[in-house]
Amino acid sequence: MAFEIKNLCTTAAIPLNFLNQIEGTRTYGRPKLRPLEVLKIISVFRFIFPDRKLRMGGGREVNLRDLQPLMFLAGINATITGNYLTTTGKDTGEDMRMISDLGLEV
Repeated sequence: MAFEIKNLCTTAAIPLNFLNQIEGTRTYGRPKLRPLEVLKIISVFRFIFPDRKLRMGGGREVNLRDLQPLMFLAGINATITGNYLTTTGKDTGEDMRMISDLGLEV
C-alpha cells in the first residue's frame, strides 16, 4: 500500500489511521493489530517516505495502548489530539505531557 501511495501521491504529509472498531460497522470484530505491528508499519512508511511528514490519526490509543510514545521514535512527526470524528481520544493535556517528556516540540 505504501508504494502505491508513493506512486499516486505527492502531498507533503501522509496521515496514518488504524482501525478503531465501532459496534455496528462492517469492520467491528476484526482482529486488532498488535502494538509492535503498528510500530513496524509506521517504520516502513518512514523508510519509504523519508522526506514526508507522517501524521498519526485515528486508532492510536486502541492499537498502540501504552506504547503510544514509541510512535514518534518509529517515525511519526505529528498526531491528532483530543476527540476524533466518531470516537473519543486521549486527553490533550496527557498528549502534550507525553510529547514534552520525549523532548519534542509541542
